[in-house]
Amino acid sequence: MINFFSLSIGLPVYFLSIKAAHDSYTYKDGNETKYLELDLFPALSESSEIFETPSIAPIDNLIPFKIIRNDIKQYFRKWFDIEENLESVVQLFFGVVRDRNLNLYRTFSSLMQSLEVYHRTKFPEKVQFEKTEYEELKQSIQDFVPLKYKDWVPKALEYSNEIFLRARIEDLIKTNSVIAKFFRNRDEVDSFIFKVTQTRHYTTHYNPQLKEQAVRGQKLFEINKRLDIIMRIYLLSELGFDETQIESFLKSIMRYNELFKK
Repeated sequence: MINFFSLSIGLPVYFLSIKAAHDSYTYKDGNETKYLELDLFPALSESSEIFETPSIAPIDNLIPFKIIRNDIKQYFRKWFDIEENLESVVQLFFGVVRDRNLNLYRTFSSLMQSLEVYHRTKFPEKVQFEKTEYEELKQSIQDFVPLKYKDWVPKALEYSNEIFLRARIEDLIKTNSVIAKFFRNRDEVDSFIFKVTQTRHYTTHYNPQLKEQAVRGQKLFEINKRLDIIMRIYLLSELGFDETQIESFLKSIMRYNELFKK
């Protein structure tokens, strides 16, 4: 649930303490029965920090409370479903949101992985070959290779029908009208996809030949900002907001509004 609030206000949210009460632990205060509070979770561990928002820097409400106030229980239930059905996505993404000490490369890797897992989970039908054709292709390869490679082939082909990372990112951008507005034209989309995929391949597989094509420094910081908001947009969609509402939410916040190309 703390991830829901982190998404809603645009800041990391932490539990300082969790308390509970039970019918077995009551006491009388005059004519009133009161419950003793039990500490289920300590206030803070020694290594924890509390990040306070200065009064001159108001919280950015990505999800306006007035929009969800009357249906708050419904949105809570939806978020519990998201945490259950997209567990890996949520853990990867909010691991970045809640850890301000991650360097640019670790932030980038976690954001990319969260988007990749999201696409794979939501669109399992997006594959290179239809199932029957793929099984025939695997069998053809299996029949062709020498006997000594027979055991190796199934392992080598285990994930071979998955579409490439480039196709996943392109799909996430193209199928959402809000995200598409972050780019002036198709060339900008292609350039962005090329940069993120080359940087991902370089940071993950460390191919020296990709070093010059991978982004770093301020450019990587800017790419991380876009990857972050793309994931937020899809989480908002999972909560049931349509693209018109999401665009309105983003444009009401300066740091998100500036992403839209004029």
